[in-house]
Amino acid sequence: MKKYIVCIVVGLLVAGAVPAQATTVIDDFETGLGLWGVAPDGGAVNTYTTLAGKSPTSGAKFGAVTAGSKDTWVYMYRQVNLEAGKVLKLDYFYDAVGSTADEYAIWLGPSSSWYQVLHEFVEVESNVDVPWTTLSYDIAADTTCYLAIAVRNRQNGLDSSILGVDFIRMEEAYVPPPPPPPPQGHVPEPLTLLGLAMGVGGLTRYAWKK
Repeated sequence: MKKYIVCIVVGLLVAGAVPAQATTVIDDFETGLGLWGVAPDGGAVNTYTTLAGKSPTSGAKFGAVTAGSKDTWVYMYRQVNLEAGKVLKLDYFYDAVGSTADEYAIWLGPSSSWYQVLHEFVEVESNVDVPWTTLSYDIAADTTCYLAIAVRNRQNGLDSSILGVDFIRMEEAYVPPPPPPPPQGHVPEPLTLLGLAMGVGGLTRYAWKK
């Protein structure tokens, strides 16, 4: 019984020594689009429990933009406060409707004007579906940026491709543990050295007497 208790205590100590990866949720869309600026422009910007056969990756809702009039961007954008040394992550999917190559984009812009680009996660002209995918951005410095999500219909206003986004968060950057130290050569203990010296001395005296 004592052996099992010791194993449990050691296991808890080891688990406690590994820090959990802290996550700061920026937006999981559970309360709607209150912090987002939107431009529907003939399309739609909203939150959904399900759309295009997709369910949220976190919580009960996700955000999405649906393409509208030809050659018009439909977008949503909001400010995010980024912390140096962390990683910005978000989940997205793209549902291409029809056979034409619509465009979709996800990017960070400076706090002065959201439509400029500091970092581009993705900007693609495509008629290929993309399942829920996680994007990551290593944050180099404390800053405030705009995050923009946009889709544009390149052919007509009848085929409306959809760009969805969910679980926007910051996580601690993963730092791998240091490698274990290289094995050291065996160093004889003092008593071992003393015994070895006495043995050699005894053999030497025996040989001298012979």
